[in-house]
Amino acid sequence: MTEIQISGQNLTIDGTTIELPKEVQSYVEISGLVVVLLQTGGRSPATNNVWAFTMDGQRKWTAEPVQAASDDANAYVQVKIEDDTLWAADWKGLEYQLDLETGEHIDIKYRK
Repeated sequence: MTEIQISGQNLTIDGTTIELPKEVQSYVEISGLVVVLLQTGGRSPATNNVWAFTMDGQRKWTAEPVQAASDDANAYVQVKIEDDTLWAADWKGLEYQLDLETGEHIDIKYRK
């Protein structure tokens, strides 16, 4: 079984530590990947805050950015697994199913 630890900006997978640019808010494990949600904040939060890593600590992808209708930043606020699929939600009420190979959006649903 893979050991995963989170401490501030550090993600450790089986003893390999990766320093990330922001603190890790949460993570999920799915299909041989560790998918992390990085914290955002400030007036211009980062919109590329969902990253996936392989079990040997290599970054596989960064999730496709959320497309906002206006110029305001729209970061992801949650990652979850539902029916063996990976979903990332934004603060505007949309959930995006993410492709496990590329991090691109496969499906979108409104959750509010």
